[in-house]
Amino acid sequence: MLGTVESSPDHPSKWRKMSRARRVSRWIPALLWMALIFSFSSLQDVAATPAPDYLLHFNAYFILGVLVWWASALSFSWGWGLRLAILWLLSTTYGGSDEIHQMFVPGREASVADLVADSLGAAVALTLLTHPRLTLFRSCLLRRKPVGSALGVDTNVSSAEERQPR
Repeated sequence: MLGTVESSPDHPSKWRKMSRARRVSRWIPALLWMALIFSFSSLQDVAATPAPDYLLHFNAYFILGVLVWWASALSFSWGWGLRLAILWLLSTTYGGSDEIHQMFVPGREASVADLVADSLGAAVALTLLTHPRLTLFRSCLLRRKPVGSALGVDTNVSSAEERQPR
């Protein structure tokens, strides 16, 4: 079985047992990543990068989407649709505020295309992690389980000889 509701990190039985301090501390990586995005947006001289600007924005907000999903995984008992909407809105709003911030940095400008890339990056990450039919991706990415264990295959067998019935 790919996963049950009770085994998911979103299940209320798990997030209620976690201390408030631990639930709040899970937001630290997301907040640090937001600070890093803000600091890069404050740079006046942006050297030309080999990657297109929209790809950098997409990747930065994909990572932000993963981090806010992880932070909220044991913090709230929302349904997956509400969680996806709220976290996407949070990420997109931060992207919008970052674009506004860039309007006040000499040599930088706000761009709707950058905001779209920010929004899409967060949306893709949050959809892959939040949608209930994509639990295989979530369990392999964030729990570091081998793909076989997520599919129900015994991954503890070390050799072909041990798999043979006696």
